[in-house]
Amino acid sequence: MHIQTEDLQELEFQELLAEITPHAFSPKTAERILNMRPLEMAEALPPLQKTSEYLTSFESENAIPFHEYEDIEAD
Repeated sequence: MHIQTEDLQELEFQELLAEITPHAFSPKTAERILNMRPLEMAEALPPLQKTSEYLTSFESENAIPFHEYEDIEAD
C-alpha cells in the first residue's frame, strides 16, 4: 500500500506530526517524528502489538517507568 503525497496533504499528515512533536522526549526524537511516514501494514503490525501490550500493562497499573530513563544521546 503506497499513499500518494496528495493524499497525505489532504489528510494533513504533516500538521498531525507538528502537533505531536512538542511532546517529544528529546530534540532527536522530535526530528524523527517530523520525518515519519506511514508504514506498510506488515511493518505496522508488530509495533501495534507492542503498543497494545503496553496499554494493557498501563491499564492494569503495571506501567513501565518511562520517566526514569535518561537520554543516552545527551552524553
